[in-house]
Amino acid sequence: MVMIEINNLTFRYNDKFIFDKFSLNIKKGEYVCITGPNGSGKSTLLKLISGLLGNNNVKIDGDYIDKNIMKELGVIFDNLDDMFLCETVEDDLAFILENLCYKKELIRRRIREISKELEITNLLNKNYLELSGGEKAKVSIALSLIHNPKILLIDESLSMIDDNDKVKILKILKEKNKEGLTIISVIHDLRESYLSDRLIVLND
Repeated sequence: MVMIEINNLTFRYNDKFIFDKFSLNIKKGEYVCITGPNGSGKSTLLKLISGLLGNNNVKIDGDYIDKNIMKELGVIFDNLDDMFLCETVEDDLAFILENLCYKKELIRRRIREISKELEITNLLNKNYLELSGGEKAKVSIALSLIHNPKILLIDESLSMIDDNDKVKILKILKEKNKEGLTIISVIHDLRESYLSDRLIVLND
């Protein structure tokens, strides 16, 4: 079953075409890594899939992008610090669900569940400035998955994390993928693709 369908996508910044009649299908539950040189459109593609740059001939689960479809997405930005808005990790986790109109008891339950699953319970009362790179990455995964999305988009978010933490985080992502989560990850380090089902190279 196709989860993300892109047909004849054309997109440009001013006079520079990034995509010209570009098509791509990604299956439900697939783990896809995307690589390519700077300026090839990797981050732009994720922004198009997430709806940040409009509709542009992208369908998710059979429907064109709208506010309801965007709720099915989790996104980890290239700068992990951009994921944090509140005083503590717990506040950030709650903030996402409050914006989706979750009831208080369900918010508390989901925070307990995701914190136990990703082993970040000891970080809930910390400010993001107190977190290591690996801890920020794990919390960012929690922030992106707490609302149980169908798709996770990762924009080179693991590039600044040490190898030990990266291995742990990739294992977590693979486990979520085995449970049915569709993952699209932009990478520079090709070693990050070893758990993926497919590697896509963008160039011209």
